[in-house]
Amino acid sequence: CTQKKMLVRLTRPLAFTSVGARFISQQIFVGGLSQQTDRDSLLDVFSQFGEVNEAKVMMDPETARSRGFGFVTFINAQDAEEAVKSLHRTELDGRKISVQFSEKPLKKK
Repeated sequence: CTQKKMLVRLTRPLAFTSVGARFISQQIFVGGLSQQTDRDSLLDVFSQFGEVNEAKVMMDPETARSRGFGFVTFINAQDAEEAVKSLHRTELDGRKISVQFSEKPLKKK
């Protein structure tokens, strides 16, 4: 019986927490956004935690209105982690927002 060894390349920093190791994403999902929240609002709030590479509010293509969620991508994963810890369940433009690491990277168009 032969065993094959596989090499795994880590693309994101690895953090050690009380429940073990996990990957730290640089991209954050922000849910519960009000209709008034725009890209500039996200930049203002999230840039307090570090350099933001991209901020995007997802829009409905038919109505051109906010779909109520967006994404923020940080240059540094540790800055993203601090933003998630600090901003989850806080208020932005009159709405309580949900801030968590994004499961999948935002696709570029």
